[in-house]
Amino acid sequence: MQAIDGVRWATVNPVLAEVVVAFDGDAVDLDDLAAALEGIQAAQGVPDDDFPADLPAHPADLLPIQRGVLALAADTFGIGLGVAAGLLRLPRLPAELASSVPAAESLAPVRRVLEDHPAAETASIVVNALLHGLGQGPVGLLVDGAHRMSLVTELAARRRAWLAAEHRLHPGPPSARPEPVVVEPRPAPLPPGLVETYGQRASLASLVGAGVTLAATRDPRRTADILLAGVPRAARLGVEGFASELGRGLAGRRILPVDPRVLRRLDRVDTVVVDARAVTTGSHVVRDIVVLEAGDPEPAGAAVQALFDPNEPGRRSQRDGWVLAPVTQLSGRWPRGARTRARKLAAPGTRVLALSRDGAVAALVAVAVDVSAATAEIAAAARDAGCALVVAGARSGVAAVMGADATVPGGDHLARSVRALQAEGKVVALLSSRSGAALRAADCGIGVVSDREQHPPWGADVICFHLSEAATIIDAVPLARSASRQAVACAAVGSTVGSLLALPPAPGAGRRAVTAVQLSTLAALATGTWTAARLPARRVRSDLHPPRWDTLDPSEVLARLGSGPGGLTSDQVAVRSRPVEEAARPGITSLVAAELTNPLSVILGAGAGLSAAVGSVLDAVMVAGVIGVDALLGAAQRQRASSRGEFHPPALSEPDVTVSR
Repeated sequence: MQAIDGVRWATVNPVLAEVVVAFDGDAVDLDDLAAALEGIQAAQGVPDDDFPADLPAHPADLLPIQRGVLALAADTFGIGLGVAAGLLRLPRLPAELASSVPAAESLAPVRRVLEDHPAAETASIVVNALLHGLGQGPVGLLVDGAHRMSLVTELAARRRAWLAAEHRLHPGPPSARPEPVVVEPRPAPLPPGLVETYGQRASLASLVGAGVTLAATRDPRRTADILLAGVPRAARLGVEGFASELGRGLAGRRILPVDPRVLRRLDRVDTVVVDARAVTTGSHVVRDIVVLEAGDPEPAGAAVQALFDPNEPGRRSQRDGWVLAPVTQLSGRWPRGARTRARKLAAPGTRVLALSRDGAVAALVAVAVDVSAATAEIAAAARDAGCALVVAGARSGVAAVMGADATVPGGDHLARSVRALQAEGKVVALLSSRSGAALRAADCGIGVVSDREQHPPWGADVICFHLSEAATIIDAVPLARSASRQAVACAAVGSTVGSLLALPPAPGAGRRAVTAVQLSTLAALATGTWTAARLPARRVRSDLHPPRWDTLDPSEVLARLGSGPGGLTSDQVAVRSRPVEEAARPGITSLVAAELTNPLSVILGAGAGLSAAVGSVLDAVMVAGVIGVDALLGAAQRQRASSRGEFHPPALSEPDVTVSR
């Protein structure tokens, strides 16, 4: 490839099964590069289908976006067809027939076939649009349209995030290729989540209900209505709405969702594994100085500061009669009990040094690996999410710093450790900075770009460029569970109401039942979107490795803080003081208006207008009701959150303190 004029460099990424080519677009055509690559592939005898089937589409790939736009166009055509059919007073197709395609797509085996065969998926989209259009029921197409719009905007945001990050992931020709990886199959199937469990039970219940209805009424149409009422589509689309909004939100924060499928199973994550190497800085810090025989701590501390090398903590160093070295390398007079205290100081990840003066050991120094300041955020996020926290690297000392529940082998054994946890029934999110099989093996691979690594964390499902951003992914886990619960609740309500409406042998009962199920699906989609929008923002720390204040000379500490031995002057206090301004609390009216201006509400409002225009007044009223209730609930929740954020108990807001400066 590099022999082609206009190609600057080319390399193979075996982890992603991709060829990366940097070229001048004015000098070489993309089609020529593709043809050359196909020729190389044929010459090497590589078949077209010899690629991992589980890899996602590349984030910059336009094809998924184009397919989504075509699906939106088909839904729009179907809505127009329905309007025209209503104006011409053409007979309606039965609602049961119009709803048959979405019902079939809700079945997991059918979805897998459609995902693997794009032509079949396109055909189903067209047929669905035609059936709904001829059925003159715009609500079903509104559901599809809102879903398609959500997916397209998610894919577009993901593509923008990749284009913005591409120069950081591929800054130039790599010095070496990543090692090829072989990922062992998951030792046990991924445990079903709440939505999957509900889907299985709801499908079984609808089959039983349809059988009972058929036996009792001998009415195939009413039987079909009961069967359609139990389709768990609302639960699935609730999760889809959450994942799409989450993907857009992450991309907007410059976090790259490489595989959007992982966002759809976050609710099942119950274990967070942290690769110790990802949260350490490669340096060391002094954790404790134990002065022996009631010595003076000040000269001992100054000596440690002068002699200690954070990059080579085991190096023997000496100055002005002081010697700092590992306890095993330092001879001389040891005070009674000093060696016992040294053994007690030793712990995983901790190295004990001895400080001597004129041949006598004066102090013991506990040295530990330095961890990033964002480590505490990650540990807190895992705790808040209710996940078990596991550190990979038992000897690193990171487990004690993070308060981990357990440790597992890391390094070259990390992928096997992930598989072992999965064999125990765990759903594992792995945070690592290393490219390879471990990230691919995890159920949710969170990769962190690190200058310490030779390659970006290829194989990750989500790539972060700051360690503190990884906590954002963990923050989304409890929200994903909440979205799943709400989606199941919407689906259960819709199925119950739809079944009750379908039971009486009244004219239009089937259409009303299907409309109830469709409206519950819209509610689930809106609720999932709103839940993901609540993901808290985390401040990206520009200084992940703050100064080690305990090792600095007092004068240097004061200099860094912009102070002096006499403290701050009155002028400095005036400059540094920041008056607290109370933000105006938004009213319920403005909050409701803000909820109504989101894109999903606009789409649903347009659908309600179309329903009324073609004579489906009941559908229009029900859609408008869903919009209004969702807006009121969202506004009330935002107002409660605002009130809680602004409330400060008097004891905390006006404390009595004495300040010395």
